[in-house]
Amino acid sequence: LNRTSKKFTEVAYPSEKPNVWYGTEAIDGRHIFLFDRGGAGVIKWDTQSDSGKVIHWPYKAPFPGGGSYEPKDKAIWCKAWQAGGQYGPLGVARLDVDKSEFTGFHDFPKEDDGLKPYTDPTSTLFLPYTLKGRIVPFDFKENCWCKFLDMPQYGKLFGFMGGPVQHKGRY
Repeated sequence: LNRTSKKFTEVAYPSEKPNVWYGTEAIDGRHIFLFDRGGAGVIKWDTQSDSGKVIHWPYKAPFPGGGSYEPKDKAIWCKAWQAGGQYGPLGVARLDVDKSEFTGFHDFPKEDDGLKPYTDPTSTLFLPYTLKGRIVPFDFKENCWCKFLDMPQYGKLFGFMGGPVQHKGRY
């Protein structure tokens, strides 16, 4: 939609079966990143030229439905979960915004034995362990998972925890 002329324009989209639920804001004032569940991958959409480039998902884990941009890391952290209502966390993947490529996948830990507590909330993602009532921190600066945080009253007042999860001013 051209806001000035109030007219729609149709442009080509680089996916045979588009299925986008989530995307990012215009990170650099120009590009948005769309999570295409139709199988294409992450679409880097140029809002000035109205064109998109596919960034293929290189991992065996199911394609993530979304992710969040972390300015301190210049990356989008994509969250991979089991499909089909099981809500089992599988891991996080880093999408380097400048290189337009995935640069690492970190498997979600099942337990926190031996993990250290997080130290810096400004470089930590807080992810829900949905059916366990715990928050699982991931320090993207150190590239490591941290000791889980228990949710008060889980199992008494509620039995499901979705996301995003806010903790100490961060999601």
